Amino acid sequence: MKALLLAAAVAGFVVPDASFAWHECPPISGCGFHECNLGSTTDPNPEAPENTQTGFLSGGPYPENGTLTCTVQVGGGLHTDADNGAKASATGTNGVTFLNPTLVSYNAPPNTNIYLCDQFTNASNVTYVYDDTDGEWEPAAGNYGATCRLTLSAGTDDPLFQGIFEAVDGIACPVLATTGSTGLADVPGVVSVRSDGDVELLGDDAWTCPPYES
Repeated sequence: MKALLLAAAVAGFVVPDASFAWHECPPISGCGFHECNLGSTTDPNPEAPENTQTGFLSGGPYPENGTLTCTVQVGGGLHTDADNGAKASATGTNGVTFLNPTLVSYNAPPNTNIYLCDQFTNASNVTYVYDDTDGEWEPAAGNYGATCRLTLSAGTDDPLFQGIFEAVDGIACPVLATTGSTGLADVPGVVSVRSDGDVELLGDDAWTCPPYES
């Protein structure tokens, strides 16, 4: 739930048109870069299922119309492996394709690597995948050995995204705890701010502060 509240700030990162493209590139079959990005951390919500990761998928921009799909793979590592994590996609118009930061969650058991798979389908309906081993985009058809990128090693959190959670808590939680001790922000049945900074909204935990105990 906390990640949902942070989404508004991250979602403001938008590339409005092709003039903002970060890189120019020949036809995608010759591109030597990848498009997708993932920032995630262990979900701090005490009610989240065990081993839940939460974060944002984003990608692009790529200066061409098409559909960019970013997929999180838990274990695996090949584009042909099961899409068992999270997925987000976006279709480009006006000559540019990009995926705005999209909130996702997925289960990541201990000692399991997390991979990020990039796929782009162009306006001619030809699909390419980014092969991390070769370092380039390649046609997906018949390409059974194309590898995805290792994005989180087993048992780790993305340090930047984890830092965002900790920084926001460091600012918000003392204020919430002070407010909660007065009871002035409580609206029965709607919102309750507790003295430890935790916030309950419509009966559900909306914000949790350290030590993240229910």
